[in-house]
Amino acid sequence: MAINADTMSMKPQTATSKVIAVTDREELERWGEQWNDLALQTPGASPMSSFAYYSAWLDCRLRPSDRWVCALAHQDSRLVGVMPLLVEKRKTGPLAYTALISPFSVEPLVADDADTTVPGDMARSALKAVPEALAIELRHLRADRADPWLNETTSLHVLRQFDCHGKAVDTSQSLERWEAGLKAKHRREVKRLYRKLMELPEAREQVAKDEQEARALTEAFIELEASGWKGEGQTAIRSDSADVAFYKCFVRRLAALGACEWHLVRAQGRVLSMHLVLRGEGMLFMPKTAFCEEYRHLGPGQIGHWLTIKRAIEDPSVVKLDFMSAAPWLDVWQVEQYDYLNLYLYPRRWRSRVLGYWPRRLQQKLSNAPDRRRDGL
Repeated sequence: MAINADTMSMKPQTATSKVIAVTDREELERWGEQWNDLALQTPGASPMSSFAYYSAWLDCRLRPSDRWVCALAHQDSRLVGVMPLLVEKRKTGPLAYTALISPFSVEPLVADDADTTVPGDMARSALKAVPEALAIELRHLRADRADPWLNETTSLHVLRQFDCHGKAVDTSQSLERWEAGLKAKHRREVKRLYRKLMELPEAREQVAKDEQEARALTEAFIELEASGWKGEGQTAIRSDSADVAFYKCFVRRLAALGACEWHLVRAQGRVLSMHLVLRGEGMLFMPKTAFCEEYRHLGPGQIGHWLTIKRAIEDPSVVKLDFMSAAPWLDVWQVEQYDYLNLYLYPRRWRSRVLGYWPRRLQQKLSNAPDRRRDGL
């Protein structure tokens, strides 16, 4: 059910935009196709911000006691903004309050041609739908995707906080230029290992995009990942039944949209490495990788990275491959580093200021004080 609706003349010369806050799954499903289109057609947006991914999250990770709300902005029946949020209890120091939190890796979306007021309109609509909520927290938001929210200061206090780094490869360059930028020793070693691996019986590369293949290969990936150090450390997908169901579900749904691929290296009747690759507008994302540790001496994981990057560079529609990680060993691939941010949005009312904005701002200033003293500020 859409429990909140505000009509705003954002661009009165051309169209009237409307923002609604939805808490009913059937109502949300009506917008699913347009939501997927928005996620997969917005430059730089991750497929993990699609309805296909979010609906899998709702189906597999949502607990019976959890509450959610999703603000939707549409103009002339065309979806131009999405803001999915969970209702959670939060604390800033000794103060507790209710906040609306974005699910991890599910970024809010705003169409490039949407009015600049859309982010603020969606935030206000979501807060109105959950009156006890005093803040919105957008977690793990790529810095280059944060501007629509950072610029919304007319009705909201906005605080930003560094979360972590990410790394990506610029795939708009030529293959020759990229390879020339790699350290010579690393470049020679990867090519040597590739030649050696390809001498094994039944050795081949594979890119699987079919929905049915994706389903079967997800099972294979879960087993491959669990066979190595992640399985021993209980951090593999297979360690949590909810994770198993979630990965199977979202891979199947994204594959049906043509947004999910498995990049494999096979030999001797076995899978030696697997890379999960998600395809957005102009970008590829690599959230998961695994390799067979019995063949570690042949570097199947490194070879899989090298081949996937090469394919991305050779694809004229792709300008960047995002590893969705800041692991130090990725530096060998001539990467560029970027930031993830956490954003905190507080409505300009006294209760939100006293319980949320002011304590958070003070906490940030105190945590930054040693750095400022060190820098002589």
